[in-house]
Amino acid sequence: MEKDPLSRGDIGNPASTRADAPAAGAVSPSGLAAAVTAHLVQTGDLDEETLAARTSDIGNFAGYLERGQGIFDVTDITQEHITGFVHSRRSGGKAPAVSRTRARHFALAMLFSTGQGLGLIVTNPMIGLEPPVRADSLRTRPLTDLEIEICRGCAVPLLQGLRRPIAFALSEATAQTDEIHRVLIEDVEPEAGRVWLKGTPRVDPRWAHFTDWGLTQIERRFRGDETPDPADQLMVWRTNPKSGRAASSQALRETFKAAGLGDDPAVHPRSVIAWAGATMYKQGVPIDEVARRLGYRSVDQAAVFIGVDLRTGGPR
Repeated sequence: MEKDPLSRGDIGNPASTRADAPAAGAVSPSGLAAAVTAHLVQTGDLDEETLAARTSDIGNFAGYLERGQGIFDVTDITQEHITGFVHSRRSGGKAPAVSRTRARHFALAMLFSTGQGLGLIVTNPMIGLEPPVRADSLRTRPLTDLEIEICRGCAVPLLQGLRRPIAFALSEATAQTDEIHRVLIEDVEPEAGRVWLKGTPRVDPRWAHFTDWGLTQIERRFRGDETPDPADQLMVWRTNPKSGRAASSQALRETFKAAGLGDDPAVHPRSVIAWAGATMYKQGVPIDEVARRLGYRSVDQAAVFIGVDLRTGGPR
């Protein structure tokens, strides 16, 4: 079988060992990848799971260019190279899932924007390239108020169960699944009814406020004979998950299933966040403030997400 061009075993082979190594003064893809990876590790802006995923894709891209495309100077990278890598098939010839292509796209966006900030590249070849469209992003809808009430009841199957209610409470507070598992006890201010969300590559860090129901669930976490360690996760897991993001998503999907929404293709973990944003807008919060509270950097993006037509102010 032909060797997978994205095999982890090929990462890190220096271009300088090849006869067609980059010319003196040129920055090679592997050199750019190494510098950006070192910078990301040093800054510590990404959680461990995201950092590992992003740097893996960045390293794979460098190998794809040097060993697969014969590119040894970053100035020779074109958008065709980027698109080719993003959609390249996995081991065995299987086409990547849309989520995988999107992850690769965001990793390369980080590679080039960071490389430009470090002065290693002049022009960012990602400019104008949109991420692959996620199938569920076209049909994800906000939950209704009634559906939220049903989900709240289904999120608390047992008084001692905290995993599902805490996940749902954080989601109501606009936390993404990639933020839920990163919330620590010290990030929560019960007296102010708010929580510090650390952000993701797509949404900004921000203070978020719990709903009344959500705050009640969070306060359950602080009850008991022992005061929680400030460095502990707010979430309480049945077993320590390998992927906090996947486990957070699973907790929400279990609630949807219990509420009878599991078979609705338009209901996803982000449907709760969309409900929160739509509720803010219906209560008179300006759309730019809604965008800020959701962590979005674009008003247009926030409007599409919550289903608002900015031209009319009504539903899309």
